[in-house]
Amino acid sequence: MFVHFVFQVVLVCWNEPFQKLATCDVDGIIFVWIKYEGRWSIELVNDRACQVSDFAWSHDGRTALICYKDGFVLVGSVAGQRYWSSMLQLDGRLTCGTWTPDDKQVILGTNSGQVMIMDIHGAIVLQSMLCEDREIRKIMWSVEKFRMINVIEEESDEKPERRRKKSNVAKRRSSKKHPAIMAVDIGNGDIQLMKSHDDITPILIRTGMKDTVMEWSKCGLFLAVGGVLEQNENNYVHFYNVYGRLRFSLDVNSQVIATSLSLFY
Repeated sequence: MFVHFVFQVVLVCWNEPFQKLATCDVDGIIFVWIKYEGRWSIELVNDRACQVSDFAWSHDGRTALICYKDGFVLVGSVAGQRYWSSMLQLDGRLTCGTWTPDDKQVILGTNSGQVMIMDIHGAIVLQSMLCEDREIRKIMWSVEKFRMINVIEEESDEKPERRRKKSNVAKRRSSKKHPAIMAVDIGNGDIQLMKSHDDITPILIRTGMKDTVMEWSKCGLFLAVGGVLEQNENNYVHFYNVYGRLRFSLDVNSQVIATSLSLFY
């Protein structure tokens, strides 16, 4: 059972490995919820009195990245311990952030088209212009959101030899997957597909929609983009492959603008 929020909830982020839910309201107050004996209760509260622009769990679920609109960045543990924080000097407003697929770095985006890469210790690795005079609204990688193998190993009573065999099988399966693709929402219905932050030949998708939200499928082969089609003001979800080709469209019969997507395939 959840308490009633006085203010509007603007961010919701689920942590699958640790079964925790992070929510953030319009004033920047972050709650981390945990289920205990059938009831949801607040485990942690973070209130910096500043609006949050993005929140992201690492792929192993152990670490949280919090981006604030004033340029403050915080990285902490799933238990609430602060690892590092920094007030960034940016040419613009901090709009989004995400973890690299290996969880060794974070990528931050601004409303002026700039990206900044920081390592797990908070040191700046790179700062460059990704798309000048375009707002970077969201950055997402075509990888599974969470890696469950490490958590399963820790909680398992199996013998070490059997756990190592399972780990090796998982690694072989992972190595057969296609390279990760980074989808970057640069506003005005445009999305770039990139192999990395310094890809000189990105694929540009012009969705023709506004108020877009996007999500990769679990297999990493399809990108779903939802929004309002500018031609007729109807809500649509377009599905693209990793080459930026439109595979099919879904007309969503709703007058309410989509604020999030979730794919199961």
